[in-house]
Amino acid sequence: MPGAQNQGFAACDCPPAMKTELRRACLEDLPAICLLADEVHAIHHQAEPATYREAPDRVEVEAFWRGLLENAESVTYLAEREGEALGFVTLVLGEERSAFTVPLRFAKILSICVAGRFRRQGIGHQLLAQADAWAASHGVAETRLNVWAFNRAAANLYQRHGYAVRWHSMAKPVSPR
Repeated sequence: MPGAQNQGFAACDCPPAMKTELRRACLEDLPAICLLADEVHAIHHQAEPATYREAPDRVEVEAFWRGLLENAESVTYLAEREGEALGFVTLVLGEERSAFTVPLRFAKILSICVAGRFRRQGIGHQLLAQADAWAASHGVAETRLNVWAFNRAAANLYQRHGYAVRWHSMAKPVSPR
């Protein structure tokens, strides 16, 4: 419904024919997922060229996403509007066990993407809400994700959804001697 509220976030004010739908992705969605992932990769490569390849090998990229789509411990949800892929979220189940920590089952968001021209329309919120529902249905204690320091827009979205910084990962280049 236009202007409706959902979980504290404004719903899309799109006309009914333009409603965004979420569904579980399948292997037939692999090309669309790869195209969306290319857009996210380009942003990451621009900000972190020492980490992200300029042009990843297409065969490796497809194998990566295919493996996740076929993995029983992971899920990808695709956001679509009138058959057009707008974004996706991919999660995987994990478990933390060590001599020092309390055993913990969690869901980890491996990737979330909304195509640039569809951002700021509530799609990211919808994808995160779907991720929450999937995680809850699998009885995990928490959902985790990583976000690069340069990506403030994404970090802000995650914070609005209740994510909080729990630890910092730091890196330092090693100079050859």
